[in-house]
Amino acid sequence: MKRLKIEKPKPAEPEKKLGGVSPQPIVFGLIAIFLLTIIFWGAAKLFFFTRSAARGVPAEMPGLEIAAASGEAQVLDSRNAVWLPAERGAQFKVGDLFKSGKGSEADLILGDKIRLRIKQNSEISWVPCPRHNPESTLCFKLNKGKILAATQRGFSGGKLSVETPGCSMTAHSGYFIMESDGQAGRSVLGVMRGQAAVSDPSNPQTAPLGAGALQVVDSIKGNFPESPRALTRDEWESFSEIYELTEKSAAEEADQLSLSRGAGSLFEFVIDHGSFFTPDFGFARRDFFKDPSSETPFLEIEYDVFPTGSLAGMYLKTRDLDLAQFSHLEFEMRQSPEERAPQAMRIEVKSKTGVLRAFAAKLPRQNWAKFSFPLQVKKSTLATEVTIVFQYERVGEFKKGAVQLRNINLIRAPDSSTVPVQNAANAPSAQETKEVLPLAPLSRSEMPKDPTEAVLPAQVQTGGHDAAETPAAG
Repeated sequence: MKRLKIEKPKPAEPEKKLGGVSPQPIVFGLIAIFLLTIIFWGAAKLFFFTRSAARGVPAEMPGLEIAAASGEAQVLDSRNAVWLPAERGAQFKVGDLFKSGKGSEADLILGDKIRLRIKQNSEISWVPCPRHNPESTLCFKLNKGKILAATQRGFSGGKLSVETPGCSMTAHSGYFIMESDGQAGRSVLGVMRGQAAVSDPSNPQTAPLGAGALQVVDSIKGNFPESPRALTRDEWESFSEIYELTEKSAAEEADQLSLSRGAGSLFEFVIDHGSFFTPDFGFARRDFFKDPSSETPFLEIEYDVFPTGSLAGMYLKTRDLDLAQFSHLEFEMRQSPEERAPQAMRIEVKSKTGVLRAFAAKLPRQNWAKFSFPLQVKKSTLATEVTIVFQYERVGEFKKGAVQLRNINLIRAPDSSTVPVQNAANAPSAQETKEVLPLAPLSRSEMPKDPTEAVLPAQVQTGGHDAAETPAAG
């Protein structure tokens, strides 16, 4: 049996010192400093997050992307305390300050939520929303200058707040123009679509004013108006620039054409569609959306015929549509929620030779109602276009508004073969059916003063729709 070898422990070596000082306290001190730094950074991050959330602004709120810029403009990056050039692709974020110089202009976008245009000699801050207004999603302070703001479909449920030295505006959606001359105290708010609550920041106890489409609130510091006023023709011409922010890209136009396929059997024959209006003399916009509850596609048409003699609307180019095969054109219609509606609008079915049938649909309501239009064509007749027209003289009191349509169907004549009709199975039925009698084509007295100017904006001219084929040429 082997013996165990047991050795005596060696005496401990004396501790080595660095410069006469033990290294252990130095190491422990560095570790302590490192840990305290992490704790402090984490606490600061948590404080910023909770503070931002309490104010109604997500801590990681995405920035507005500069989509286009001209002239000299700068963004003060609040995180790094440095001025950066406002170039295309740059970001404007919560806490930042945007300044534009003489002759400068910039368009900014936030996904599908909002589009802004900042005009020359302007100064605007993107500020955290106040604690008492937790529903707000976007809050800006216009120190001086002019901005245009157009909310998009993705802004649904959000809130926009813009404050100037002379007035403060809050709205859920719409098109707005705000101007401020700075500390001198004059501010102007123009509403082109939607509703806004406007208040006097110097007197928070005063009840806010309600301003709607085609109205203006013109305030001077210390002299806040009692009510909004109607905008003037000159103001409309200036404010209508905001409609440029609603133009669709090529990809968005392709999406619209695809989505329209489920809006009814008429679209079996539609090869192109878009809006038209007399340039600098009106406005129209069409959008196809999908109802989130029923997945039913529907069409919304927005119109603005404020100037006297204006004409605007939507066109649908068709191919191989023989009217003799169908007895009626039908659709369901309602007033667009939170928007005004016209007293009447025209529907025209046209061929290359002119208007074949013209109808009037009157007084859309808040609930869906079905409209039925008899075509009454005996011989084979090819239709090349269907237009929906809004006229200054016919829309009634509300020169600005919107209507929604769905289940836009052609009803096959009894003695013709079957054509599939795309009625949405999940859509609630309309309350009533209205038989609408044909109208005569537009008379020359009903046309704009210069019908040759009734051309399409450039973004929709690719569909082949030209001045000779507009409703004004009936």
